[in-house]
Amino acid sequence: MFDGRTRIANEILKDIENHFEGSMFRTVIHAGVRLKEAAAHGKSILHYASTSKGCTDYMALAQEVLKEEKSAGVAIPREQAVSQSKQQKMQFSIHAPEARSVKVVGNFTDWSLSQGFPMDRHEDGSWSKEILLPPGVYQYKFLVDDEWVEDQNNPNRIEDPYGGRNSVLEIH
Repeated sequence: MFDGRTRIANEILKDIENHFEGSMFRTVIHAGVRLKEAAAHGKSILHYASTSKGCTDYMALAQEVLKEEKSAGVAIPREQAVSQSKQQKMQFSIHAPEARSVKVVGNFTDWSLSQGFPMDRHEDGSWSKEILLPPGVYQYKFLVDDEWVEDQNNPNRIEDPYGGRNSVLEIH
């Protein structure tokens, strides 16, 4: 938990970086009120305040861990170049008439909020997005006005590591 407002915290971080040079992750988790509130409410920061700096930091750390696992051969390698002919158009939709913004985010976007697919709003209050995906098994959720929401149209779900559930899509 890093508080960059103090000189001592910055000095300690530099000392740690110098001592563990090359053997530590780059991401620094900044201390913040939202992280403390999430813990007090018994929720993950992802479910409590997905746009907070703390959540962004933890997501960046998760990306670093995944990248490290892939380079170490821990993750199951996926075919990097899948021809256009093997990809299928998948239609994602949700009824959220009060929403101001909706994205579909999943392992096909590496759970990155910035890489999530903004959905198109329709007059009836529904939102949709067509995404081209290669064969595989995908987990996803909708991000409705910064709240994670399962796909109610898809009964296939799996527990996520944060105490919630992700919708699952399998493409053959």
